[in-house]
Amino acid sequence: MNIQTENEIKENIFCLVDAIYWEFMNNLDDSTMKEFVIDDEDNKPDGTKNTEKGVELFDSIEERIKNYIRLKFVLTVKKESKYGNELIYPICERAKLIVKLFDDKKTFTPRHIEILKQLGFIFQHEEIKI
Repeated sequence: MNIQTENEIKENIFCLVDAIYWEFMNNLDDSTMKEFVIDDEDNKPDGTKNTEKGVELFDSIEERIKNYIRLKFVLTVKKESKYGNELIYPICERAKLIVKLFDDKKTFTPRHIEILKQLGFIFQHEEIKI
């Protein structure tokens, strides 16, 4: 199995955003496209660069994709210490379902977390409400 590093994931997200952005640009008429992309004098003959509006659109697409990935791959957990043992409990529904895959346990072990991180999951601690 090919496990992606965090940098590889970021690069893949960038490539996806770039493909979506240019697919959109290529379907605009020339005058509308110039609101987003202009010729780059420093990169002739075919170089372009984004206008401020183009940068805002690109960043918006990127943020939406990152948020979607966070929704799918972030697991919320809670750490508790019991009798000198640190236990990690699933809090969100996705984490509760995943922990059941590990011999129907109620907590994640360090090994479980290591495997899930290799698969791209991100762990966040439960927010403390005051």
